[in-house]
Amino acid sequence: MPTARRPARIGFLLTQLGSFAAENFASKTRDLGITPPEAGVMRILGRHAGMNQRELAEKLGVAQSRVVALVDSLESAGLIIRKRSAIDRRSQVLQLTDSGHDLLTKLRGAAETQEADLAED
Repeated sequence: MPTARRPARIGFLLTQLGSFAAENFASKTRDLGITPPEAGVMRILGRHAGMNQRELAEKLGVAQSRVVALVDSLESAGLIIRKRSAIDRRSQVLQLTDSGHDLLTKLRGAAETQEADLAED
């Protein structure tokens, strides 16, 4: 039942806001040539350079097979590289390339723009 403090249908309104925010961000990432899931990988690797694909899958909460496809796509685009781990030669670690760092800066700008779009009257 609605109260003076909470509008009716708040769940519906929050769902609508979430859908709008997701499409808004997808549009911004599309303009940069990547998908929102790829943007998530870029963000994580920007903060945690040198993690392997298993660790990345755990961070993202997705299957390792899904991460392989994301990493392959970003590597093909020249945004990340796989390197042999100095600690465990059987493992490969992931790092952003210079182009990847440049794109990450643009992604941060896109996220700030999205936040401003959502907060504007």
